[in-house]
Amino acid sequence: MRYSLLNFVVCPRCHGDLTCVTVSEIECGVFPQGFKPFDRVSTGPGVGPVPATAATTELGAALARLASPAAPPDRNYEVAVETGVLTCGACGAWFPIIKCIPEVLSDHLRNPVREQEWLAGISAQLPPELVTLWNAFRLRSAVDAGAHHKLAEIALPASITDPFFWGPGHAAPFNLWTPEHTWHLIRNLVVAEPLLQLVRASVVLDVGSGYSWTTEWFLRSGYEPIGMDITREYLEIAIHRIGINRPHLLVGDAECLPIRENSVHAVLGFEAFHHIPNRPAAMREFSRVLLDDRPVLLVEPGGAHEHAAVSIEAMDKYGTLEKGMDLADVAEYAVGSGLGDCRQHFMYRTSAGLAPVALTANNVYTLRKGAPEGIAAVPVEPPPSVATPAPPPQSAFRRAVMQSPLGPVLKRLKQLLVGSRT
Repeated sequence: MRYSLLNFVVCPRCHGDLTCVTVSEIECGVFPQGFKPFDRVSTGPGVGPVPATAATTELGAALARLASPAAPPDRNYEVAVETGVLTCGACGAWFPIIKCIPEVLSDHLRNPVREQEWLAGISAQLPPELVTLWNAFRLRSAVDAGAHHKLAEIALPASITDPFFWGPGHAAPFNLWTPEHTWHLIRNLVVAEPLLQLVRASVVLDVGSGYSWTTEWFLRSGYEPIGMDITREYLEIAIHRIGINRPHLLVGDAECLPIRENSVHAVLGFEAFHHIPNRPAAMREFSRVLLDDRPVLLVEPGGAHEHAAVSIEAMDKYGTLEKGMDLADVAEYAVGSGLGDCRQHFMYRTSAGLAPVALTANNVYTLRKGAPEGIAAVPVEPPPSVATPAPPPQSAFRRAVMQSPLGPVLKRLKQLLVGSRT
């Protein structure tokens, strides 16, 4: 995790600013990329600089006492946090950073036994008073009808017996066994990217990023992407594939985004939204984190997705959700969220005399924050008028000659020649 992720990540419980308590860093030097600067970069292991907001809890007061001064902002591009804790001085919550990936989940999706064991293993390297306060912190329960699907996603690695299951992630989006799927993915991204309306250093939240190849490509294109998935195994493979110059990656829940309000230029769900149980809740969260008049873009397999054999097998075998959607469904999910102008986009390749060929197999939907609710009223334009084809060059030349002073002479000559044949 680079420290500048804290420009965007907040506590999912109260949306308060987080402080980074670093246990270990790794050398991860890259060229400064000119993204949004961050003024709370830590000088090294220990309690980093605290937010400007006043401490309101015992934990907040302890963090303020133990905080270190800020390092120069460019240190953000020299190191990454390997192990540490993100903690909220406003409500007392804490979240682990394990193998460079912060896990910022809602309370009811966390594994307290695993996390307490992990905290005990690093407690000797942490301030004792912080460890005491974190051990006293209690998670809250929540009513979440789709929690079993999310917990199945989180526990997916334990359900996998196929040794080749994770193989495609190490080269994503490229797949030597199914090249047609490789180009299916790339074509979908080619269609999607212009609809995001990004410019240099735009922040794009890639929800359900999986192996995060889309997040990686956005970084290579000059954007500042944040890849988020509920299954950390996907993100670990992404880190292994991408190397040190990698985008922001974190574990989180789309229905309770640990992302700052009004902070991102676009939200992308690339073949991911059909896994989300509570779609209206996710739409409300997308709207909350988006800047005004900015888009949400969903690339989805279509309304019949859950009836496909491969989807049925996945739901039965792993307990994950595979529920498709159509344009009307997407518009309904967004009701009351602040998102509107719902559209479906198509791209075809065609030429004169040939039938159009669809360039995407997936459905591509967009919505916009602050736009009128519902499906966009797209005007039906009349078909373009067919222009009269230009005459061939010989016809134009002949007409010009016949209209010149020489025309009558040639016309008379033609009559004499025709008469001589009769």
